Amino acid sequence: MEKEFIPYEQALALKELGFEYVSTIFAYDEVGELYTRSGIPHDFNIRGLLSAPTYSQAFRWFREKYNLHAEPYTVDMGAIEYCFQIRDLYSEKYVFDNFVGAGGSYHGTFSTYEQAELECLKKLIQITKNK
Repeated sequence: MEKEFIPYEQALALKELGFEYVSTIFAYDEVGELYTRSGIPHDFNIRGLLSAPTYSQAFRWFREKYNLHAEPYTVDMGAIEYCFQIRDLYSEKYVFDNFVGAGGSYHGTFSTYEQAELECLKKLIQITKNK
């Protein structure tokens, strides 16, 4: 179940960007250990705890707060590989697509969906920090 939650480093970066989901069911402690928040008061920041959102919650937050829609997708180059793209919902333009293919040479693919999902989240954080 832990793979459903974004890693500690990205949770820290989201907090710096203003992410405040008190509805997350897990939290990280100050050394990055993941544990359930059941029974912890809503004002858990006093205890030094950090929300541990799921990938779905993080991607939803970027859509709602920054109008950035991100999605991993598949490409078939003889075997299924994974990429991701990020689109600005206002302009409907692509902000980033990590898949580069030209003349039979392809770059930016990942062997698993989870790798593409994590790299997509990292890119969303980078794009947002640079705004």
